[in-house]
Amino acid sequence: MKKNHIWIGSFSNEKELDNYINQEEYLTAWSVYDNEPPTGNPEEDKEPSDEIRCQFCKDISIDFYDEDFLTLKFKKDMLLSDFLSLIPSNSEELLKNHKINSINNINSLLIIDSDSLNKNAKPEKASKLIYLGELDEVHTMKNNSSDIQYSIWAGKTNKSEEEFTSYFLGGPKKSNFSKDTNIKKYNPFSVKWNYFSNSITVNNLVNQVIPNEIANSVINKIKIKVGEDVNAIFFYVANEYKENEPTKIILKEFAEKYSVPPKFQVEKDNYNDLMFIGSFKHEN
Repeated sequence: MKKNHIWIGSFSNEKELDNYINQEEYLTAWSVYDNEPPTGNPEEDKEPSDEIRCQFCKDISIDFYDEDFLTLKFKKDMLLSDFLSLIPSNSEELLKNHKINSINNINSLLIIDSDSLNKNAKPEKASKLIYLGELDEVHTMKNNSSDIQYSIWAGKTNKSEEEFTSYFLGGPKKSNFSKDTNIKKYNPFSVKWNYFSNSITVNNLVNQVIPNEIANSVINKIKIKVGEDVNAIFFYVANEYKENEPTKIILKEFAEKYSVPPKFQVEKDNYNDLMFIGSFKHEN
C-alpha cells in the first residue's frame, strides 16, 4: 500500500511557508554545476554548498525533495476538520494522533510520497511543521472545498458550560447530538462548538469559528432567526468521505412549502437550547 509522509503547520502567511520549503536556489546552483563547463577557478567550480538548501531540507536531513511527489496546501481560516478531510489517510488513525491537537490555527498541509524521500531522512525534525507520521494512503486527495458542508446551530443557553458540552459526549452512538439529529455515523472531529457565559455579538462569535467563505451568510441567517446577541454555537462538518453522513434536517420554512424527503426530519424547536440555522457550503 502506498504511504505518505504528512506534516501540518501554522504560518503567518503563505510567503513564510514558501520561504521555509523553497529550494530554488539550491536546485539552480546544482543545475549550473552539472551543465556549465568548468571555469578553471577551483572556488567557482566546487560543488554547491549544503548551506543553501531550503530550511525544510536542512531540518529533515535531505539534499532536496522531488516536487513531482509533493502536495502542498495553504489556506487561512480553515478548520482542523477541513484539513483532516484533505489528508488521504484513515480518519480513525488520524484521530488517535495526539499531535493533531498540539497546534492552533492550522493553515498548512505538506505531503510527500514515501518512496520519493531518502530513507535516511528525519521527517520528525521539521522545525516549523508538526509531523503526523508515515501513513497509508487510503483515498486520493479531494481538493474542492465546495464539497464541505457546515450545518450550524446557534443561540442562547442558560446551561453551564459543562452541561452544554455534555450534549456532545458519547459520539455517534450515544450523544444527545446524534439522537437529536439522527446522524449516526460521523468523525468526532466533525462536531465543534463554542460557548460563552455571557452574550456576545453574532459577528464576534461567528468570526471566531466559521470559515470566511461562509461567515457572512451564516451571520445574516443567525440575525434573522435568533437576533443580534448569542452565547453559543455548534456546527457539524459533512464532507465527501464515507465516515460522515450528511445532515438531513429541513428548515420549517421549507417544510411548509415542500414535501419532506424520505429519511429527513423537520427541524426541532431547539437542540441543546440552540436553533438550527441551516447548512452551508463554501462559496467560490
